[in-house]
Amino acid sequence: MPETANPPAPARHWVRIIVRSFLLPGHLAGDCRIFVREHLRTRDRRFHPMPGQLVDVGGYQMHIDCTGRGSPTVILDSGLGGGYADWYKVQPKIAQFARVCSYDRAGIGYSESSPHSRTSKVIAEELHTLLHNAGVLPPYILACHSMGGFDVRLLCQPLPQ
Repeated sequence: MPETANPPAPARHWVRIIVRSFLLPGHLAGDCRIFVREHLRTRDRRFHPMPGQLVDVGGYQMHIDCTGRGSPTVILDSGLGGGYADWYKVQPKIAQFARVCSYDRAGIGYSESSPHSRTSKVIAEELHTLLHNAGVLPPYILACHSMGGFDVRLLCQPLPQ
């Protein structure tokens, strides 16, 4: 019985071309979004001076803006991707009767990027360090939005020694 060889599989280079044609525009759009976001961030920093201060939290700096007087201090925590600017209408109203602080998480707004992962536990530890290093002493009233709820919940738990 003669040995028959399997015929070669048909060339599927056209499949790769189609897949790449769908992936390339998405990749380019992502690159463009990053460029535009950084351009807008640079422009905003140039035309809008930073309120508040930058505080070292262990090798990188985070932005915090505290206004008003009194105790306890109201800490405003934004949702995912938000920063102190999310509270621009709320903070002045609270500052009329209490001390109030809003901040930018690491890598957002005026804060530098963090070398740590972006988990709620890490974000809560960074907030704790930020408040301590900025001299914002307890007691606190924690007001949060959306994803910020996970962060402040962990902030309320004792940190492991």
